[in-house]
Amino acid sequence: MVVVTRIALVAVAVVLLGAAGFGAAGGAGPARHPDLRTLRPSELFFDALDDGTRVLRFSNTVWNPGPGRLEMEGDPSPQQGGKAIYQNVYDNRGNRVDREQVNSDFVYHPTHEHFHFADFANYRLLRQDRRGGYRPAAQQQQFGEKTGFCIMDSRPVASPAQPTYSVCDGAVQGLSVGWGDVYDYTLDDQWVELRRGLKDGEYALVSTADPNNKLDEGGGEYEENNTATAYFTVRGGLVADVRGKP
Repeated sequence: MVVVTRIALVAVAVVLLGAAGFGAAGGAGPARHPDLRTLRPSELFFDALDDGTRVLRFSNTVWNPGPGRLEMEGDPSPQQGGKAIYQNVYDNRGNRVDREQVNSDFVYHPTHEHFHFADFANYRLLRQDRRGGYRPAAQQQQFGEKTGFCIMDSRPVASPAQPTYSVCDGAVQGLSVGWGDVYDYTLDDQWVELRRGLKDGEYALVSTADPNNKLDEGGGEYEENNTATAYFTVRGGLVADVRGKP
């Protein structure tokens, strides 16, 4: 499988793709929204940071089966403070038919020379209880949150066309139909932080794309299918038997 290599960026870059204006009156078709989903987390393992903090590292992919592309646009000028970010929606001929503000937590990162977008995804660590259900793990210090990746076409998932958002640039970011954005376990903050090591037992790592529904996916079931879960066993202090079902 071909994978477009991500440059080591931990930010949401927004890229201005040009003056794609709204379709002329009477010429635009129905809006085609994205459908954000996440693949099951993979490559799970325990690690310790330089300061001794224990974490559960993993890789995660958010992808878009369509019918429309995800495109977000922001102000590329390097100013401090929060920035507005807008979502552009197109019809099947490429006419922009809607533009709406979806977030104000869009902060310029001077080192990376692009922006961070809050709440694109989050992760929850659960532990199986005596009744077989799953509850928040007591050893979990906090949710893991993906607040700073450049959202781009980095992995083909479902027979896509050529990628539109294949580089991180200064003002627009997005996901083409059929493409996924891979967050590799080697990246900073790609983990759930732990108070201490996990005891032996059964666990679940839940990944949710757009957890606060800031992005417009057209409503209905497309707003409710954004979650995937990796179930795993901790045995002898190691992650074992990662699977898709309890």
